[in-house]
Order: sequence, then C-alpha cells, then structure tokens
Amino acid sequence: MKKISSILCILVALTTIVCSCSFFETNDAVIKNPNNSGCDTCKVVRVLNNQKGFIGYNSVKDRFSIRVHVEGTIDEQEIGIITNMVEDLKEEVMNFDYSKGTIEVVFSGVFKEFNNDSIMGPVGTTFYYLQLSSLKIINKSTK
Repeated sequence: MKKISSILCILVALTTIVCSCSFFETNDAVIKNPNNSGCDTCKVVRVLNNQKGFIGYNSVKDRFSIRVHVEGTIDEQEIGIITNMVEDLKEEVMNFDYSKGTIEVVFSGVFKEFNNDSIMGPVGTTFYYLQLSSLKIINKSTK
C-alpha cells in the first residue's frame, strides 16, 4: 500500500510539472508575439497623444515596451507592450545599453486591455498592449 501511494504521489507531481510547463510556454508565446494574441479585438482603454515615456527592449522575451509615469502618483506606472514597433528605430533601441541610461520618447497610440496575467510587475504597475501611431526619440541619457 505504501508503494502505491508513493507511485501515486510521483505521478501527481510529474503531471503538475508537465501542465505547468505547458501553461508558461503558451503564455510566453502570447507575450512574445502580441499581434497574434487577439489584441486586435482587445478593448481600447485609452488613446494617447504626444505622451512622454521611456522605451525599453527585453532581449529574453524579444519585445519592446514603453513605461509611462501615472500623473498625480508617486510610483505608479503603466507599461505598454508594443505590438507594432517602428522598424526604423528597432536597431537603435535594441542596441542601447540600458544599464548606463534611458531612452526618452514621445509617442501617440492606443493602450489596449492586456489579457495575460502571467506578467507581474511591482505594485502600482499596470500592463497594456500598445498599438503605436507615432514614435520619436527625444533624449538618450546616461548615468
């Protein structure tokens, strides 16, 4: 009887691990290519015009995002995961050394509802898909 319960525990553990890995792979694929995530049907949360923010690139996830400070707060921020990065700026943003500074941008676009709970940031961070209509680098700062 003890042997059967040990085998059963091992099977349950293996099933949990396999299911968990599949779940994270699926979510990662959605995040990595948000154009295929159903974002076109996501609810529009806000239209942004000439908004200032800081752009970044995550080489592990192969995605671009823009971080915006929420006015009237101390530490809240909104992060837009870009669904249509401007081709002319990709290389420049990808190759920037973020350990030594930031890239400030002005952009226009649409924040859309983010339908993936697998990304978590610090308290006070809200994620959106960001569909750009314009993007311009205004400042590159170094520490």
